[in-house]
Amino acid sequence: MNFSFRSIESNKKLYSILIPEKIPNFIWFAEPVVSSRAIFANADGFTFIRDLFLIAAQSNKENTIYYVPIPNRAYKSPIMAIPEIQEWYKVGEYNLSLILFNYQFTHVDVKEAKTIISSLKYLPSQTINVVPDKQLIQKHIDEWKYWKLERTLNTKAHGKNLIIAADKQMLIHLAYQTDSFKNIDNRSKHNYQAHSHADNTGTSIDNGLNFFYYYPVEFEDV
Repeated sequence: MNFSFRSIESNKKLYSILIPEKIPNFIWFAEPVVSSRAIFANADGFTFIRDLFLIAAQSNKENTIYYVPIPNRAYKSPIMAIPEIQEWYKVGEYNLSLILFNYQFTHVDVKEAKTIISSLKYLPSQTINVVPDKQLIQKHIDEWKYWKLERTLNTKAHGKNLIIAADKQMLIHLAYQTDSFKNIDNRSKHNYQAHSHADNTGTSIDNGLNFFYYYPVEFEDV
């Protein structure tokens, strides 16, 4: 994955900010859906976020933040149009950017992370390439210990950002979950039906994460 790399000093720490150069069209970061934050995407979007989770997991570099800005798009965000879903689920803001980091190596609070991201615009950048280690998913499956994931995921919404902070094992687990969407074809019939939950591993009841397949119906015949 190619990133636009920038470095910035904040509170006497030098942060590395990695922004993916190519962001899929069909991916949305949302707050809240059900009782947790959520990511909506089609197969390409989930493959992208899988690789990003893996890259964040495999890095042991301190003070590294991954930032995915809201993609520019002219079409509508997902709408939970099914009456039953509207009744059951609390639906909030869909068009958020993503701030992601491994809290084992990066210690930054929500407000400082937002300030860092807002200061990037005029900083020089360079392109770097990082290859995700997909073997980490199979290793996770082989060595599955669910109790190690308890209370290791932290999600927050702040302004127009969804912030996901987790340790290495949880980031790999999120990659494992999103990998399950990779072979779903682009059909709206899968919308919301194909889903996965990481909403019981948060540091509190409100700090989980949900994944929902979504592909806009207006693009099916394109």
